[in-house]
Amino acid sequence: MNSTTQVLVVGGGPAGSTTATLLAREGFDVTLIEKEVFPRYHIGESLLPSCLEILDLIGAREKVEAYGFQRKDGGYFAWGNESWELDFTKLRHPYSFQVVRAEFDQLLLEHAKSQGVKVYEGTEIRGLTFDGERPCSAIWAQGPGDTNTGEISFDTLVDASGRAGIMGMRYLKNRHYHDAFQNVAIWGYWQGAGRMSFAPDGAIAVGSVPDGWFWGIPLHNDTMSVGLVLHKTTFKEKRQQGKSLEQIYYEAMDECPLILDLLKNATFVPGQMKVEQDYSYMSDEISGPG
Repeated sequence: MNSTTQVLVVGGGPAGSTTATLLAREGFDVTLIEKEVFPRYHIGESLLPSCLEILDLIGAREKVEAYGFQRKDGGYFAWGNESWELDFTKLRHPYSFQVVRAEFDQLLLEHAKSQGVKVYEGTEIRGLTFDGERPCSAIWAQGPGDTNTGEISFDTLVDASGRAGIMGMRYLKNRHYHDAFQNVAIWGYWQGAGRMSFAPDGAIAVGSVPDGWFWGIPLHNDTMSVGLVLHKTTFKEKRQQGKSLEQIYYEAMDECPLILDLLKNATFVPGQMKVEQDYSYMSDEISGPG
């Protein structure tokens, strides 16, 4: 790895790859370090139409369009006794995509490489050094047992490490979790799910249940991502009652006619039940000296 760079971007997800690409296209020397080796799994599959403008800015729109992701023309909500649709086709950006994140994120990272970003996967940041309050270099490690290590200095650091939050969690310790957004998501994937003929093409399905809500996201690989979101206090209570993730998931689904109808002829992909929490947070600062 090079020992110096103008901009070091930590994290190769959409935020990191997009930032790195934008800077590289403006002539900056950009190095991106990613802990995982892509493709890697990630949740967050339903994109908004505003992403089209960003894809245009980084020059990746044609690649994403050509890939074959599910086009998303809107959304459909069944909330209590009410229901309504969101129709993206009337907006300035008239559609978006439902994406398999492992594939979408890899596409964006490969695009960053094509735009001149130096990308190092399977590389973890072990620590930062500072000049006063400003980070100025990073210690990195690769391989099992950190068989390859080094240091890279930079003028500017972009921390796009997501929940790992190198700056926010290790150094600034300024991350906060709002009570209203301390949720838990339980989700999995279904093969052969139905589609909503009454909603925009490729729409996300959102249905409320007494303890939270469900999403249903159709994907291009003939699966549907179906997840339950509930407050972590409710989740904890149910777990203390001895309920498994599967019990919580299926009991809530029995109270969501919208999702039940979509899955009536579908099969759950075995071994795919997942759970995540504390994915919504705020930081006191989003930039620092430098």
